[in-house]
Amino acid sequence: MVDLYSVHDYRDYLSEVFAERKQANPLYSYRLWARQLGLDAAQLFRILAKSMHLPLRSIDLVVRNLKLAHNEAETFRILVNLGRARNEKDRKILVEDLLAHRDVQRKTLTREQYLFFKEWYHSTLRCLVGTTQGRLDVASLAKHVIPPLEAAEVKASLQLQESLGLLQRKKGRLEIGEPHLSTDEHEIHQAIRDYQAKMLRLGAEALERFHKDDRDFSTLTFAVDKTAADEIHEILTECRRQIQRRIDESGSPDRVLHLSMSLFPTAYVGNKPPWKEITQ
Repeated sequence: MVDLYSVHDYRDYLSEVFAERKQANPLYSYRLWARQLGLDAAQLFRILAKSMHLPLRSIDLVVRNLKLAHNEAETFRILVNLGRARNEKDRKILVEDLLAHRDVQRKTLTREQYLFFKEWYHSTLRCLVGTTQGRLDVASLAKHVIPPLEAAEVKASLQLQESLGLLQRKKGRLEIGEPHLSTDEHEIHQAIRDYQAKMLRLGAEALERFHKDDRDFSTLTFAVDKTAADEIHEILTECRRQIQRRIDESGSPDRVLHLSMSLFPTAYVGNKPPWKEITQ
């Protein structure tokens, strides 16, 4: 699926969507999609050809038809309004709004790169290398990690990450390529679950290891319906996105932080849980 955050004209995005649907189903037509969007085929053709704009009444129909999530839906609405804007003042406001909703660029890991999740400290060392421009040697890196590592562990981690392409060597120094990593959201991998479990245990230790001014822990237990639960998931997704944007703006990092946001069921009403449990 084409990335909505990478386009400058929403009509390019719609054209890509139509092309993908047409490829998947040769019988898919302008007429069929236009009817779903409250348009006629001629209107849709002109929109994709960039000779007219999507009517405002059709925006919500497009959002529902494409199943755009909260931030994607808002980004699409901004793009439509930006395309229709007539004066520079309105365009400037909309561009600023669009930039605030843009997602950060992420590198999706391959299955081979899931070895990155084997040890909790791989990610910490990767960040340390980035914040020190590769100037610290193995022994120094080992002492900077909390809790401290053995020099052999650091050396093995750096070698692994370099072999996986997650760290790159330039002019004799290691550095980070893509700052943000991501995994396939449709894949549940045991290595990721093990990594998350290790980080949660490390978080529990942090309760005793650090002063309350240097950590932030809070808990909230509540009862909601499915609609509210879905909206809360979207809020957390947006929160992570905003945090990643702020990370990119950080000037001179002097620490590596780990953030774990845990949201999971602890009880249900009725005879059958409204979710799937992993039993393997």
